[in-house]
Amino acid sequence: MHSLIQSEPYQSVRCSAQVLVIDRRGGPASILMDTLSRLLDGDLSLTEVDRRFDVLHVLDCFCFDLVVIGIDHDRVVDLTLLREITRLRPDVPVLVVGAQVPRFFNQYARPYGASDVLDLPERAADLRRAADQISRYVYGDTLASAG
Repeated sequence: MHSLIQSEPYQSVRCSAQVLVIDRRGGPASILMDTLSRLLDGDLSLTEVDRRFDVLHVLDCFCFDLVVIGIDHDRVVDLTLLREITRLRPDVPVLVVGAQVPRFFNQYARPYGASDVLDLPERAADLRRAADQISRYVYGDTLASAG
């Protein structure tokens, strides 16, 4: 007797990455992650906050695969916030994104807990490199090898 149910090999399913974006609306991290979220068609689930108290509360209550912090020349994130984030979630990578990141911040962000510091991409090739870099932090592979 033939079975009506045919067994198919299981296919792997990849859930949306949970990303905490710490930036003002329209800031560099917000723009980059919103763009990547749209390009990746739902592969990233974004939670955006811009106040220090909200950041610590959200990190205390929810799990994230990646934290992305935006910096501006007129609103540079306090380096102690990086330390607090890595203290609360030492296993979660923290990326800092800015438009033409000041050299001093690039130099001091890593010792304060940033996994990497990225300039806001200006060209399509730069956007692709940023997407691959973020994919490595979230999934352990690049978009080229994932798709």
